[in-house]
Amino acid sequence: MGPTNVAHELESHGVRTFSAKEMAFDILGLMHPLLFSITQVEPIWADLNGVMDRLPDLADITTRIRSKLNKEVDLHRAIACDNSADFKVINGVAAERLFQTINPSTSQFPLRVSCP
Repeated sequence: MGPTNVAHELESHGVRTFSAKEMAFDILGLMHPLLFSITQVEPIWADLNGVMDRLPDLADITTRIRSKLNKEVDLHRAIACDNSADFKVINGVAAERLFQTINPSTSQFPLRVSCP
């Protein structure tokens, strides 16, 4: 679960969210030399909050979205565990070892290189 999942659900409430690239583009646009010369005379006000300030219950909405996403993650985790158990029963425990990943730091023979 990442911030993009929460942002996608948050946009259904009429809020505009920005990716990191979009926000960087907007900020760099405000640093353009033409706009910089304007700031020498008067300040420039840029509203980049995406109308989030108009949601009175933003914290409650994001809490509900995160709890919903956590429930989905728990469901997918349970399904994966169930599929793993089914695979063990059908194909045997030895067949599952073919698909397991090995962490190199905990392998039986760690590679050690001595520097001269």
